[in-house]
Amino acid sequence: MTDSLTSLLDDPARAVELPVEAIGGLLTELGAHEARLGTVKAILAARLATVPSVTNGPDHLLTAQEVHERTTLSVDWLYRHKDALPFCRRVGRKVLFSEAGLTKWLAKRAP
Repeated sequence: MTDSLTSLLDDPARAVELPVEAIGGLLTELGAHEARLGTVKAILAARLATVPSVTNGPDHLLTAQEVHERTTLSVDWLYRHKDALPFCRRVGRKVLFSEAGLTKWLAKRAP
């Protein structure tokens, strides 16, 4: 980034003082940076979308038996409804359940 573009980004009000001859070059340079910035923004957004929601601590994955012991849901029911449960996580061929997701799901279902 050129010094003039950097100074404009630091103080956009200076754009009114630029000579007209310099504007075309700065717009071209800014366009090149916008394209790269768009790529970086897309990558960062995709990473955020794949990360589980932030909790106070690490999320633990539970087995169906552990979920059964904490709830009235049977192990068989959990496996039959795994595709509809928002707290179900597939790890390879295993089906596990997010403890944080289970807590949120149970809180929403509470009367």
